[in-house]
Amino acid sequence: MPGRSNVARIAQRQSSKTVAAASATKVIPPVPEPQWSQLFAHALRCGIPMVGFGIIDNLVMITAGERIQSSIGITLGLTTMAAAGLGQVVSDISGIMSGGTVDALVGRLLPNLPRSNLTSLQKDLTSSRVAQTVGGCVGVTIGCLLGMSVLFFIDTEALERQRTAAELEGIFDL
Repeated sequence: MPGRSNVARIAQRQSSKTVAAASATKVIPPVPEPQWSQLFAHALRCGIPMVGFGIIDNLVMITAGERIQSSIGITLGLTTMAAAGLGQVVSDISGIMSGGTVDALVGRLLPNLPRSNLTSLQKDLTSSRVAQTVGGCVGVTIGCLLGMSVLFFIDTEALERQRTAAELEGIFDL
């Protein structure tokens, strides 16, 4: 039966190709799971620069938003949220421009931060990515809270006086 021998030969070729492909692939050893101390060091190294980012972000956003609201905000009748949104734009731009500076400053000020000594393969593991994310979230939260300290120095009553003066000026200009 000629048809069966062709099928058998094709099957034989396919199985030999599969065996050759399987023997050509290398067996990759599993990546060792990082130790708790390595994950903590990784979270710390990822989180500390985010403290600086959070401080800059909130400090600039609040200050710029307040300045916008007390100047062109009164003139153009911007709401507080619109002024805050514009302040956030200024803050985002300053964050982009200062990102490398914050990282370099942290490196200079805190050269003895513990190193995680994770391999690049270990940094790709879920546990390392979770440590990086948690470290960044904790860091930016602390930084944002510290950046809000500028609120202690803003005279909120002055803004209200400016708004009242602008309204009265508008009434008497009629």
